[in-house]
Amino acid sequence: MAPEVLGFLDASDSSSEYTNAVDIWAAGCIIYRLIAGHVPFPQIKALVKYCENEFLFPYDDPFGSNAQKEGSSFIRQLLVSDPNNRPSASQAVKHTWIISGKSPVSFMAEMHVIPICRPSYFTGQVLSCNILAVG
Repeated sequence: MAPEVLGFLDASDSSSEYTNAVDIWAAGCIIYRLIAGHVPFPQIKALVKYCENEFLFPYDDPFGSNAQKEGSSFIRQLLVSDPNNRPSASQAVKHTWIISGKSPVSFMAEMHVIPICRPSYFTGQVLSCNILAVG
């Protein structure tokens, strides 16, 4: 959940208001999970520390390669703690990583991981996804 929704930002600051920037944050968390195999902030304490110091971004092995530098940059832009500094959706889709066609799925293929999603038997909606490491 975005920092402003959880009240981790200064309440006197206008950036603590709930806007569509929370959806940008959510997209960053989803893409991070697809690539890394886990959420970026598994504990609230980690999110609080990140909000205090963005140098504590939760890098993981998939983000270490120079080949994934653009993907990592994109995710970091989506996961900026201050919602006023996050890109809008129209700005996000103009990021180099998106324009280059490096979708999360193709990025995951480069990392030799495959998402395995379990749809609901009744609705067909995805209930959960896990990451399978290949090779």
